[in-house]
Amino acid sequence: MNSLSILFGGLIVAWICKRVKSLDDDFGRMIKFSFGFIFQLLCFVLFFIAAKNASVDGTTSALLVIIALAFLGVSELFIDPIALSEITSVRDKKDTGFLAASYMLFTGSVAGFIGAKVADLAAFQGTPKNLDLIKQAQLFQGLFTNIMAILAVTIILWYIVALIIKKLK
Repeated sequence: MNSLSILFGGLIVAWICKRVKSLDDDFGRMIKFSFGFIFQLLCFVLFFIAAKNASVDGTTSALLVIIALAFLGVSELFIDPIALSEITSVRDKKDTGFLAASYMLFTGSVAGFIGAKVADLAAFQGTPKNLDLIKQAQLFQGLFTNIMAILAVTIILWYIVALIIKKLK
């Protein structure tokens, strides 16, 4: 699902960005970067809804999870390419490698941490009973709530930073 959403989402995003020229300046790139976090937030809202549904009767909609994963794939189109593009545009080229490596290590460690938390919640002993699945869905709800809160704060802070930088230029 991720690769399909990147492929088809990339075509749509490229078509839209080509027509919206106001997103070509520094401020526009910062706004596009924040769109990635907005799509991630939408992804985890859908995951939260899926976990909420699962906490009621132990089942959830596969379509909801597929749409959430599509949002996650589209979010990748806005975050890594823009961040790496900004890193490679640094004037002092000797710093470019360090900045790119730092960015990759940081984002990789955050993704690894979240993945480990999800894996911890998904790993349970024995044959699950319906009650166990409901309890586990409630744990996922808590995790997704925390991720949504972090993403919401990140989006707000990023917009504030973007506005400050726009005023400074």
